Amino acid sequence: MGLDAGSGTEFSQERGGVIRRQKVAVDCWFTSTGRTLPRMIKYEDADGCLQMIRDIRIVKQDQKNYVGIYCQQFSCRAVVDGREWEFLLLFHSKDHTWDMVFSS
Repeated sequence: MGLDAGSGTEFSQERGGVIRRQKVAVDCWFTSTGRTLPRMIKYEDADGCLQMIRDIRIVKQDQKNYVGIYCQQFSCRAVVDGREWEFLLLFHSKDHTWDMVFSS
C-alpha cells in the first residue's frame, strides 16, 4: 500500500524527498467538549486503488492560519505495511474537507 499519492500534488522538496498533499476522506469523532479525533483515512493510491489507514495516533494538534485559510493541523503517525509513517492531516472547517501531507 504505502503512502503513494495517485492524485496528490507535489508542492516542495525536503531533504531529497518530495512533499505531497492529497485530498482524503476521514472518519472522525467529535467529542462532547469539541475535540476532533481522526480515526480512519481513505485515499486513492498511484494505481487508482482505494487505500485505508486505521489506528491513527495523533502526536500533536494545532490551530493554523495559512495565508488567511483557517484549519486544524494534526501531526499523525500510523503503521502502514509494517512501517511507521509520519504525516499531517489538515481539516479545513470552512468547506469541511481534509488534506493529507506526507513526504515520499
